Amino acid sequence: MKLTSQPYHVPDQAPQEWKDKFRQLVEFKQTYGNCNVPLPWNDDGALGTWLREQKHQFRLLKDKQPSSLTVERIDALLNIGVNLCSIKLTWQERFQQLLMYKTRYGNCNVPQGWKENPSLAIWVNEQRKTRVLMEKGQKSCMSKSRIDELDRIGFEWSRNKLLSWEERFAELRVNGRLFKEGKKSNITQARVEELDSI
Repeated sequence: MKLTSQPYHVPDQAPQEWKDKFRQLVEFKQTYGNCNVPLPWNDDGALGTWLREQKHQFRLLKDKQPSSLTVERIDALLNIGVNLCSIKLTWQERFQQLLMYKTRYGNCNVPQGWKENPSLAIWVNEQRKTRVLMEKGQKSCMSKSRIDELDRIGFEWSRNKLLSWEERFAELRVNGRLFKEGKKSNITQARVEELDSI
């Protein structure tokens, strides 16, 4: 399988595990057009964790501390478009994660507490809140272009619409799991008893 139409170089002196992850990153870029691997990713987070570690090693090197990252590896990562300086995900990177979610599930309604990527659910909710702030003329990081991008992919600004049975059931499962773990949830003991009475 051809990984990419762009030439890339795998460092000769790198350990095999590093080379394998680098090749996976090239495949990711070919598929999604960027090197912004979400944490966690569908490989149980291994590729995203590896990429985050490369960025950490780069920071160590910049701070003149011991690092496993060599000049050859830095060049290879930069040549395929890795931003070694960025750790926090940008708005566009979260948007890409939302696009992947929509491709997989058919909607943009990431349930709160979604165990695969809980921070994406929080980000989705923040988009709704920041739009309300913007519309009220308050300080907000929301912009017209971001609203347009989210509208283009079918983002639902209000969660008050009627959800499908499957969507409601998915939310119930997430909240039920949180309740069992003793975490904040919309489920109460009284609601559990009501459900049990069905």
